[in-house]
Amino acid sequence: LKSGVSKMKRLNHLGGRLRSRRAPFSRGYLVDCSKVYVSRQSDTFVSRAACRIRAGEQVEQGVVRILPVDGKQCSLVHPWPTSSSSTWASGSGCVQFYTSKPSEASARLVPSADEAGRFEVLALRDIEAHEELTLLDESLS
Repeated sequence: LKSGVSKMKRLNHLGGRLRSRRAPFSRGYLVDCSKVYVSRQSDTFVSRAACRIRAGEQVEQGVVRILPVDGKQCSLVHPWPTSSSSTWASGSGCVQFYTSKPSEASARLVPSADEAGRFEVLALRDIEAHEELTLLDESLS
C-alpha cells in the first residue's frame, strides 16, 4: 500500500507539471487546442468550445501543412498567405472541424507574421462553453 501511495503521488505531481506547462508560441509549444474539443453531429464532426472564451482571446494555436489542392473543392483546407495567391493548407488540432459561416463566425484564423507555417485562432466575440465554433473563412466571403 505504501509503494502504491508513493507511486500515486509521483503520478499526480507529474500530471500537475504537465498541465501547467501549456504555453503560447513564445515558449516553444506549437499546438495547443486545450480550449476546444471535437464532437459528432449527425454524420459529421464539429469543433466546440471546451470553456467560455472571451472576445479577442486565443481559441487555439497550431501549425499548417501546405497542400497541392484547390480549396474551392476541398472543405478541409484554408487559404494560406504566400507569394502564390492560390495556396491552401491543412491545420493541426481542431481547426479542420470548425464550420465555415462568414456571417455567423465566432473565430478567425490568423497566420503567424513570420511565415513559419504557424497560426492562431482568435475569438471574434464571446463564445460560450460547448458552443459550436464557426470560422471566418476569407475565401468564402
